[in-house]
Amino acid sequence: MDGVYTVAGIHDGVPLGGVADYNGKPHVYERLFDEKQDDWSDQYLLKEIDAGLLALALEHHAIFLRWRRAFDEGKADFQTFPALPLDSTRYQELAEIIGDQLHVPPETSRKASGRFHLVSSRFSGTVVWT
Repeated sequence: MDGVYTVAGIHDGVPLGGVADYNGKPHVYERLFDEKQDDWSDQYLLKEIDAGLLALALEHHAIFLRWRRAFDEGKADFQTFPALPLDSTRYQELAEIIGDQLHVPPETSRKASGRFHLVSSRFSGTVVWT
C-alpha cells in the first residue's frame, strides 16, 4: 500500500487526481476517462515528482484543507474558496510556482490501476496500485 498525499477532485468517492506514492516514490496521478464506457475508469496516469515539487503541493493542499475545515465548521463561506483570506496570497503564489507541473502528460507517463482507501477527511489515505 502506498500513501496518498493529496486528492484533487472526487467522483463517486474515488479520486480524480492528486499526489500519491507509487512504489515508494511521490507521483502525480490523474484518473482516465473511458470514452467507450462514458465513465471514469480505474486507470490512472502517473508521473514521478521530486521532493521540491512534493513540498509545494503539500503546502498548497494544506492551505485548502485549512479552508475546508473552517468551511465545514461554519467559519468560512464558499465565496472564500479555496483559501481563507489570510492564506489567499500564498495559495495564489504556490499555484503560480506549481503551474502545470502537476499535470501528467500521457506520452511520458506510466499507467496503473488504483484502488483507493481514503480516510474520513477524503483528502488523504492509501492506494494499492496494480
